[in-house]
Amino acid sequence: MWIWEHADWPHFTWESKIVEPKLRDVCFHQGVLVGKMSSKTKDQNQIMLDTMLANIVHSSAIEGVKLTALFVRSSLASKLGLS
Repeated sequence: MWIWEHADWPHFTWESKIVEPKLRDVCFHQGVLVGKMSSKTKDQNQIMLDTMLANIVHSSAIEGVKLTALFVRSSLASKLGLS
C-alpha cells in the first residue's frame, strides 16, 4: 500500500516505538554508504556504479518493472565512461 492510499492520508499517525528504530537503522546504513563513497579507494568508481545499479533496479521493482541488472550495469557504465 502506498502512503497516499492510506485511509487517513495525509492525517495519519504512527507508533514512534516502531518507527524510530527503523529510522535509526536507515540513518546508520546511510552513514555507512557515505563513508564508503568518501573513502580513498581505487575502486571508488566500482562502488558508485554498484550503488547506482542497486538503486535503479530496486526502484524499478517498486514500480513493477523488472530490469536485468547486467543490461542496466552496462548502460550505466557506458553513460559514466567506465568499463
